[in-house]
Amino acid sequence: CLKVFTWASGIFKESFKTFNKENKDSVYSYEFLGTGGTDVQETLQYFAEDYEKNGSDTYYIVFSDGYLYDCSDKYPELQDNLIWVIWDNPNFKAKTGITCQYQ
Repeated sequence: CLKVFTWASGIFKESFKTFNKENKDSVYSYEFLGTGGTDVQETLQYFAEDYEKNGSDTYYIVFSDGYLYDCSDKYPELQDNLIWVIWDNPNFKAKTGITCQYQ
């Protein structure tokens, strides 16, 4: 399954959506919510709690411009399961996880 949500200064609870075989095509109509601001703390905390429950078979992808306070070093358990997709900020390198530049 694929779990998706949007975040800015916190997680938009109403944006949580789970996609599976039955509803996979609806991923194309997913509506992104946003208000500006970038505080990834709550998102990383959610990932850490989910990782504790579900284990190492779960991966987390963060899409961002990378203009944020990177507190990911507080979550070393996510090192092998956290992927950052960054656009328009070639200097950003996350403290935890893998950083990929989107062009």
